[in-house]
Amino acid sequence: MNRKSDASGNQGIIADTVSAQVMAVGKNATAIQNLSSGDLSQFRASLQELKTAIEGIALPEKAKASISEDVNGLEAEAAKATPDRGRVEGALRSLASSAQLLGEFVSNAGTILAPIAKLAAIFGFAIP
Repeated sequence: MNRKSDASGNQGIIADTVSAQVMAVGKNATAIQNLSSGDLSQFRASLQELKTAIEGIALPEKAKASISEDVNGLEAEAAKATPDRGRVEGALRSLASSAQLLGEFVSNAGTILAPIAKLAAIFGFAIP
């Protein structure tokens, strides 16, 4: 059996137009994007907007507890100089999932999706 070595072939990228804030290329490459002070301020303000939207919805206690856990996680990250992108993304995905589930039972649960999407955009990912 003939097996190609990992060193053979094109190890780079060919791109005509690239739009990115950070980029990592190559085997085991990692790119880390830190938020600017403006982004961090926007993150904190948008988190407050999300909390206000959640307070405006009459939620069942079980749902409120679950959502509060995710919001508390976001608040912990917002308090840091460098929030953990993975934790923020996980909390926002969980919140979006909860909002979509609640939408079947609470007519205005969708109002929290806009602030969730806004928070996700600050970190450069989309929440469906």
